[in-house]
Amino acid sequence: MKTRYALFLWICFTWAPALLHGEDAKTSPVASTITTVTVYEDRALVTRRTELKIEPGEKVVAFAGLPAGLMESSLRATGKGTAKVTILGLETEPQYLKEAKDERVKALEDEIDKLEEKSLAEEDRGKTVDLQIKFIDSIKSSVSDKISREMLLRELDPAEWGKVVEFLGKESNALNPALRETQKNMRDVKKEIDAAKKKLNQIVSALPREQKNVKVTLAAANGGDFTLDLSYMINGASWEPVHDIRADRQGGSVDLTYCGEVRQTTGEDWTDVELELSTARPSVGGKPPELAPWYIAFQERHPIYERAMRKAAAPMAATMMQEEAAEAIGGAGEEQAETAQAEVMKRGEAVTFKVKKKETVPSDNNPHKTTISSFQMKAAYEYFAVPKLMEQAYLTAKVKNEADYPLLAGAANVFLGPEYVGTSRIQTVAPGEDFDLYLGIDEGIRVKRKLLIAEAERSSVKRRTGWKNYRYRIDLENHKERAETITVLDQLPVSREPDIKVTLVAATPEQVKIAEQEKPGALSWKIALAPGEKKVIEFEFSVSYPKDKDLSGIE
Repeated sequence: MKTRYALFLWICFTWAPALLHGEDAKTSPVASTITTVTVYEDRALVTRRTELKIEPGEKVVAFAGLPAGLMESSLRATGKGTAKVTILGLETEPQYLKEAKDERVKALEDEIDKLEEKSLAEEDRGKTVDLQIKFIDSIKSSVSDKISREMLLRELDPAEWGKVVEFLGKESNALNPALRETQKNMRDVKKEIDAAKKKLNQIVSALPREQKNVKVTLAAANGGDFTLDLSYMINGASWEPVHDIRADRQGGSVDLTYCGEVRQTTGEDWTDVELELSTARPSVGGKPPELAPWYIAFQERHPIYERAMRKAAAPMAATMMQEEAAEAIGGAGEEQAETAQAEVMKRGEAVTFKVKKKETVPSDNNPHKTTISSFQMKAAYEYFAVPKLMEQAYLTAKVKNEADYPLLAGAANVFLGPEYVGTSRIQTVAPGEDFDLYLGIDEGIRVKRKLLIAEAERSSVKRRTGWKNYRYRIDLENHKERAETITVLDQLPVSREPDIKVTLVAATPEQVKIAEQEKPGALSWKIALAPGEKKVIEFEFSVSYPKDKDLSGIE
């Protein structure tokens, strides 16, 4: 009996506080701030920090109101301080909200309240002006009646009634514009209210109604100060490279500013955080993919399908060249401002750029641009043209990535001197790798392409083959004050049928081989042009084919 009573007392004094308060009495919710964010291509690693005063014994620290989308498997707690602390464990629990919480919601609600007060003030002003107009109208009516009566009873005094009419006219002229202005103001305020409400609805509908609380159990051997960091991975964040390219023809160089454009919709704002941009790809994983069996079998093709394939094959090479050409489109004596350089850290095979200054990135999915680095590269300038697709010369700069890290593929804003040329794109460039920058069209180099001959013969009865013959001419003119070099690309049709033969009859001047342009049917020349010089490229080819069949893909 005594044993049961003692057990009852132990349960009461040990568990009653927890049962009454609904949680462990040693649990302590804490305020925390986001200190560091590492952004990957499709997620981010967020680190939160809290400063604690620790007493000896066990303590449960609760990080409340964290995004519901955090990956629980990525949770990690670390810490340091004068107190000797052992981190015993982590656990999460969901928290469901009656209404979403966001600072932007409160700001928009306040803005809407002010706009509605302004609308009411304009409405009151409009009512007052309208009342004044009605009063003046009533006076006008009574004055008209009074004038009529006085004309019958006595002689009318024009001067006296002229003053009355003048007064009424002035009042009407002043009140009517005031009423129109009030009505316009009310319409404008209504538009502002509608826009603010629409924005508010968009934010509220996108806000999560669920959060997570993370509890960290600590055991302290002694009291003291302790800094606790909680890190977690979360989706809804990304970054991509953006390059600003400034070409200096006179100096023979290119200035490249390497930037990162960050977006995030994680549900929490990153305010004054240390920002890192990483080239690692956690989504890919560390294990290489496995090959599955590759099965093949016979497939019957309908004659219509065969004809469609032959029609599509001929212009395919031209289409590929068109896509490449489209991709290509793309103050002295003063001290230039310097660009802050991000700290480059190698972590395994990935590179992480640590931005020098603290950044703020709201959870609004808008792009936020930050500078990674800026450096200068020596450049060899020349021109590039594909006159079959566009009779324009594109300025290119051949440069080498002399940085210790790769330049990732991304959009490029191109400037030639102080002038903005347009947008281009660069592919991923490894350290030490040569690559081309496309700097837009230069009207100083003229390019014209013309068809000189287009002959066709269906063949005589004695021969079984027909033929078509084509001759093209490309005119080049240098209107620059310096000598320039231009690479010109064209092409021959490519046969996919053994009975169709394409023969290059002649090409002047002699072609040169360009490694990156060695594709089926490709023709390439590298032409040097002195200032004011004109040169001509001509080439001729023939196509032979069975006379009982029609060609597709060529006129």
